[in-house]
Amino acid sequence: MAKIEEQISNQARVIVADAIAIGAGDVVANLSRRLPLWTISEMLGVPAERRNELQEAANMMVSASDPRTAATGADSFHALFSAAITLSTLGSDLAADRRDHPADDLLTALVQAEVEGARLTDQEIGSFVVLPAVAGNDTSRNTISHGVMAFAQNPDQWNLLRSDPDRWLPSAVEEILRWSTPVMTMRRTATADTTVGDQAIAKGDYLVMFYPSGNRDERVFNDPWKFDITREPNAHIAFGGGGPHYCLGANVARSQLRSVFAELAKSVSAFQVGEPQRLHSAFINGINSLDCTFVVD
Repeated sequence: MAKIEEQISNQARVIVADAIAIGAGDVVANLSRRLPLWTISEMLGVPAERRNELQEAANMMVSASDPRTAATGADSFHALFSAAITLSTLGSDLAADRRDHPADDLLTALVQAEVEGARLTDQEIGSFVVLPAVAGNDTSRNTISHGVMAFAQNPDQWNLLRSDPDRWLPSAVEEILRWSTPVMTMRRTATADTTVGDQAIAKGDYLVMFYPSGNRDERVFNDPWKFDITREPNAHIAFGGGGPHYCLGANVARSQLRSVFAELAKSVSAFQVGEPQRLHSAFINGINSLDCTFVVD
């Protein structure tokens, strides 16, 4: 993170400047999706000519059930399977290249890593690439979009952030994460009989965790339906509830959000947005497009 913090900041500066120069349009296309794609591609070492391949496959992984996908005539299962194969093949190709041509990137580190004398195969690395490609792309993109929409609907909060970015930006990032909750559900199967609260759970029961519900829990958050960048404490579960499955990219996502909204705060006085075109998904709280006009000082 120390190595890429400045990289993310510089990327955000370029992307925000471009979006402001455009002025009005789809904020997802002009702003939100550009930084996550750029960051994850640099981390993995994806060459420029294959970055669209990465993004399109990562998008399909979470939008296979969306009506827009069905409208193309694609079967959702085969679209999902094809996207996973594309990402895995991309990772395998890059891993094979890094064995002969090491670079300063995450894939080289994976290729060279050893555990008890054993190394990962190209196929194993290819399978791993599916995870950061999807988690590092779509979730951050949607969080940025939701953040813009939240500040458009709560201009007092944007004015407060702009009044003292150094003070309010850290807590604003946490509130954007709580408010947007980009990953909505995760399913598990109980491996043993247990009790959660007063609910008995039997071995083999299917369980679904609803993260947006947890992030609106009135027992944890005061006035949970209010977007409040001063909220403290803010024990949200946007990155999971802790433990070994806590989000690997949490600090990358936080850095991206800080950088984007810090740059926007320098010159954008307000956001004017239309109705979001939402992703049809039971997994990702996604926004396909959002018309937005930047009001500049």
